[in-house]
Amino acid sequence: DGMGARPLHVVSTARQVALNGLAEGHSRNGAAALAGVSDQTLRNWMRADNDYLDAVEAAEREALAKVEAVFLAGAMRDPRLALAYLERKEPSWQRSQPVMVTRETLEASLAALSDEQFERLTRLVDAEVAAQAGEVFVIGARGR
Repeated sequence: DGMGARPLHVVSTARQVALNGLAEGHSRNGAAALAGVSDQTLRNWMRADNDYLDAVEAAEREALAKVEAVFLAGAMRDPRLALAYLERKEPSWQRSQPVMVTRETLEASLAALSDEQFERLTRLVDAEVAAQAGEVFVIGARGR
């Protein structure tokens, strides 16, 4: 780090600060910056000390577990998140090919929806299209 040798207690504290940063979800570079050391120093600590490397990996797993818990809590409220989770975690849920639907099949399926279901579908499609295209797309009202 260009600062010469540091006292052992300072190094120990910096190592712990880096671990805490990792457990909070910071990248290795970000955790090193929080600890006041370079990313190379953090790599050197991991390379020189297998126990520290294990602690780094444990801190990263802890952060990932926190993110997954938040994601899963959200999935309980939003089925799209649950589907996204299943598609990533379970091979049997992964989409292998796009589903092809004829206009007639689509129109019949839409006509069978209740007004509440149709409005919910409209909001979901609008949100998805807006997210992908960066703009809002509104499905026109259907005739009954």
